Amino acid sequence: GVVVCFEDSNLGEPHFLFGEERCKDGDYNVFWGFSELAEFEPAETAARECAEELLGLLGCREELLVALQGQSPLVTAGASVADGVMASLFVIWLGRQSAADLATAFAERRRVWSEATGLLAPMKPAGRRGAGGDVMERLFAVPASSFLDCALMGLKDAQPVCVEVGHGVVASATCGRHSPASLRPRPPVIWLANVLGNSSSELALRLRAFASHCAGGAIVAPGPLVTVSGAEGVIFGLRADGNPDGDMLAGQATFSMAWTGARGTDPGRRPEELAA
Repeated sequence: GVVVCFEDSNLGEPHFLFGEERCKDGDYNVFWGFSELAEFEPAETAARECAEELLGLLGCREELLVALQGQSPLVTAGASVADGVMASLFVIWLGRQSAADLATAFAERRRVWSEATGLLAPMKPAGRRGAGGDVMERLFAVPASSFLDCALMGLKDAQPVCVEVGHGVVASATCGRHSPASLRPRPPVIWLANVLGNSSSELALRLRAFASHCAGGAIVAPGPLVTVSGAEGVIFGLRADGNPDGDMLAGQATFSMAWTGARGTDPGRRPEELAA
C-alpha cells in the first residue's frame, strides 16, 4: 500500500492523508490491498490499489508505479498485518496542498463513480454493499506530529491510534478510542504506527523525521513527489461519458461469479444471471 504525506497549505504543518472505510477490523486506512495474480512486485500492487481507492486523484496505476520504482518500502520485520500476510508500505509526497481541497476533489470523483457503479447494482453478489469495487468513503488528514505522538504512546500502553474527524477534514488523533465517533485503525495503520515507533530502516527514519518536524523549518519530503489530478481527469473503470467501461463490467462479472461470501459458503452468481 501507500502512505500519503503532504504539507497543509493552511496550517503549514506535515500531515498524513487517510481514507474512511468502515470494516469489521477498523474504520480508516492507508491506501492498501492484496496482490492480484499478475502482480509480482509489491510496488505494482501498491500503485494499483492507490489509484483504485483514490479514484485516480493522484494519477493512474502506471504513473504511480513510476513514482514508487526504486523505493525500498516499509516492510514487516517479524510481524504481519494478518495471519500469514506480509505487508509493504510505500511513501509518496504531495508537496504543499490544502486538506480541504483534497477531500473536496475526491468527494466529486466519488459522486461521479457512485452514479456509474449504481448501474451495476443488479450484478453485485447478495450481501455486498455495492458494485464496482472498494473505494474510500471520504478522505481526511491527520497532523503527522500528533499521529506520531499517539503511535509512540500506544506502543507503551498497547492502544491503537484512533481519530476523530468531526465536521472538518483535519482529524485529531487519540491514543485509544475515546468516543463512539472515534474511527478505529485498520491493520495496515496499526502496523504503520508500530513501524514509526520501532523500525530503524532509512524510510522509517525519514518518515519519523517528517512527522516530528519542528515549526519554522523546511519540511523534508519523505518520498517522491506525486502530482494531484484534482476533481477532473480520468476515473478508473469509467468511460469518458461517465458510464462503466468494459474493464469494470468484466471485473464485476468475474468477482460476482467467484464471490462465495465472508464464510466461503455462498454460491457465486451464475453467468446466465449476470448476462440477463
